[in-house]
Amino acid sequence: MWIVAVSETGRVPVDNPVTHLELTMIHEGMLLDVSGRHLAMLEWAAAVRQAVLLTLVVNLVLPWGIALEAGTTFGGMSASRRLALSALAEPALLLALLTLAIAARSTDLARIAAAVLAAPHAWISPSHLLALGATWIVVVSETGRMPVDDPATRLEPTMIHGGVVLDASGHHLALLEWAADVRQLLLLTLVASLFLPWGIATSLEPAALAFGLLAWLGKLLLFAVVVAVTESVTARMRLFRVPEFVGMAFLLALLALTSDSLLR
Repeated sequence: MWIVAVSETGRVPVDNPVTHLELTMIHEGMLLDVSGRHLAMLEWAAAVRQAVLLTLVVNLVLPWGIALEAGTTFGGMSASRRLALSALAEPALLLALLTLAIAARSTDLARIAAAVLAAPHAWISPSHLLALGATWIVVVSETGRMPVDDPATRLEPTMIHGGVVLDASGHHLALLEWAADVRQLLLLTLVASLFLPWGIATSLEPAALAFGLLAWLGKLLLFAVVVAVTESVTARMRLFRVPEFVGMAFLLALLALTSDSLLR
């Protein structure tokens, strides 16, 4: 992740942001013929891009550092397990979103949602359903729900997500729990907005915004019911079977991308 951040922001050793040798420029060469406010806007966009990438790096590394900081065995075990699952889940999520982006001919999330909304029959296509299944497995894995993890377990050797905050207390624990809830809300909102965009507001009129808010809350309630029913009727997987389950998300996403290319 750090190598990607260095490459995408044009830092040393990939690029030199202060070089004036045009033949060796990578990122700065795109700004040679731009001046005035256009140059200022591009430089501002590059700074925002760098801030977002560095924020992603910190968000990925900092919780694991907190788990390792206490020096206990269970914190380190849980941190390594969660990083391993993230390494399997995140490529699957990117492939699933890439499938929708290809169909919408844009990587803009708003345009992807508008494309699905404009073609109601497209959501029953094999590629859309496979991408939805892959994304849902990623959501279950990244939020620590059944059958990947048991959020109510107190058995430390089997913890994945809970072990990361095992040695935290007070306001630090509250912030970590709040961050986990926000992460879960964002992932469920991503599923609701991209795969099931019906009811989403298409204008800034108060009535449209109110209806969109009610539709969003209804989708979240539906997802909560699905998660509750799933946790009631299924048991937690064995720890060594979890990577196979999360790896299935990558397979489904790959099948979604392949079927979208074949059926287009």
